[in-house]
Amino acid sequence: MILKSSNIELSIGAQKIAHSNSGILNTRNQIDNGNLYSLTALWSEDRLAFDEGRLEMDTRLTALGDSFVFIYNPREFWERLIGAIEEARIEYTYHAVEYRNVNKVNGRWGIFSKPLEYSFQREIRVFLDSEGNEPISFQLGCLGDIAQIFDIEEFFMKR
Repeated sequence: MILKSSNIELSIGAQKIAHSNSGILNTRNQIDNGNLYSLTALWSEDRLAFDEGRLEMDTRLTALGDSFVFIYNPREFWERLIGAIEEARIEYTYHAVEYRNVNKVNGRWGIFSKPLEYSFQREIRVFLDSEGNEPISFQLGCLGDIAQIFDIEEFFMKR
């Protein structure tokens, strides 16, 4: 059975905590205190795989910085990152960013949502729940066995 509704309400007991009349309900903390770590993900089903030894990426990514770290073993990197976060006993959430049409979505957007125009970034975000807005650092050890740093302009000039 599939239910479709244009009016959604979420309550805990008698207290209404969220409402939407668009058929889409997106909830989040009223105050998202914490840190956000963002990565660009190159999914294997994309055209962004290695092609004759070259990595294809959207040139608009050059506006985000002057260098990037390419992680050859994302599973190992993820295990190190999540392990460090858990060792520090910090609550965390991670998710691929959902790119949404600003003309079709009403209401508040969560920390894992961005306008559709940024979909070329293919972001995965890790949110670290913390009281303050101070940077949080983790020691993951040497990443030389699973990653390499590239100068972004050199990378795109060689393509």
